[in-house]
Amino acid sequence: MFHKNFSIVFTLVLGFLTTPLFAEIVLISPAGNATVSTVSPVIRDFWSMSRQKRLRTLRNDKKFQAIRQSREAVPVVFEWKCTENEKGPFQVEVACDESMTIAPHVWVDKITDDKMQVKVANFELGRTYFWRVKGFDRNGKRVQSKTGIFTSAQDPVRLIRPGGSFNMRDLGGRPGLDGRMIRQGMIFRSAGLNKNSPDYKSSREKYTPEKLKTMRPGATRLTPQGRTYLAERLGIKTDLD
Repeated sequence: MFHKNFSIVFTLVLGFLTTPLFAEIVLISPAGNATVSTVSPVIRDFWSMSRQKRLRTLRNDKKFQAIRQSREAVPVVFEWKCTENEKGPFQVEVACDESMTIAPHVWVDKITDDKMQVKVANFELGRTYFWRVKGFDRNGKRVQSKTGIFTSAQDPVRLIRPGGSFNMRDLGGRPGLDGRMIRQGMIFRSAGLNKNSPDYKSSREKYTPEKLKTMRPGATRLTPQGRTYLAERLGIKTDLD
């Protein structure tokens, strides 16, 4: 009788070991405490130069154009796979803590369900992040992956992908005079968020304060998603033009 019961228990345990207890979405990348960067090699090399060498580089038209084309954050591709025929719509969650309660100021592109990947950018420098993916099993029940962990590189500059504008970066993330890091997410600089006024002629023209007040504002460069991101995610409240 003892052997019979033991055999039954052993069979049940073996069944649990060989049969998935639940459907699971498996994270592919970034995974395994990977370090990610959204700064292109062109920009990384430029900022590693001395000031004199940077000035010489900017005078070289070919190199200058390469730098101009690399001024936006290069997004990191997040990928996952489905092991039990899970399906979308998928939801990617990125957080600053393992309990997934502190939302970071990252940019997440629209998810394409058939590719099971999404592009994410605008990480703070030298920070640890957590992420997971949610979807649905074959019966329509909500399922999710395990939590992955990765770290953003301590790049020379935090480039921002704002959605419409360009050459935007965080002034934080650099060491101050006393060695402490300048706080990130407080002050940003960028090219104009809007185009020049249709009444603007050239920088050689003299514009009086009275004339400037009557000039029509230029069209915005920001996409609707970009405007929402700057206002709600980055929390920008003032634009000093």
